[in-house]
Amino acid sequence: MDPVIESGKLWEFEALAISKPDSIDYPADPLVIDPLPQPAEGAGSNNWAVSGSKTKSGNPILSNDPHLGLNLPSLWYSMQLTTPEHSAKGATLPGALGIISGFNENIAWGVTNATKDARDWYKITFQDDTRKAYKYGDEWKKTNFRIEEIKINGQEAFLDTVVYTHYGPVVYDRSFGSDRQDVNFALKWTVHMGSNEQKNIHGIE
Repeated sequence: MDPVIESGKLWEFEALAISKPDSIDYPADPLVIDPLPQPAEGAGSNNWAVSGSKTKSGNPILSNDPHLGLNLPSLWYSMQLTTPEHSAKGATLPGALGIISGFNENIAWGVTNATKDARDWYKITFQDDTRKAYKYGDEWKKTNFRIEEIKINGQEAFLDTVVYTHYGPVVYDRSFGSDRQDVNFALKWTVHMGSNEQKNIHGIE
């Protein structure tokens, strides 16, 4: 199939004007996060496997529905990996090192997408306005600073200074310009931690 957007052409568009609120309002202390809504009955990612004893061909069947839709730009890409030792075919995601959902000569596999509570918030007390140290128990721990460059179409890049604690980055701070922004919150997110999903996928293939 030909790509929806022809190769060699820039995808140009006019950005919509976004109104900026006068103040960002949220509970200051403690940070209150609304509980995740319960999914509707029957909703969610799923995998179904049917034994070969119950199919016409005698072969087992795997049906994988990760509930990750079709988008533009595309989230899914078809992939086939063939070597002298084996061959695998299926679908992958940008940045993935292998086939996320697919099959080889011996097995088929798939993944499911779950809505999980994967974030913790920590109230940060800095030692002073330099934000070079923060209170942790009875001691002051040093912070790290990272400059994030955010490129904006047709404008100069925005340089954002992010303060990092051992929990993770300070996400809510004085730069938000809120009248109530006198508290700093650091985010601990499982995405920032090491994991072995890619190793598992590679082992399956």
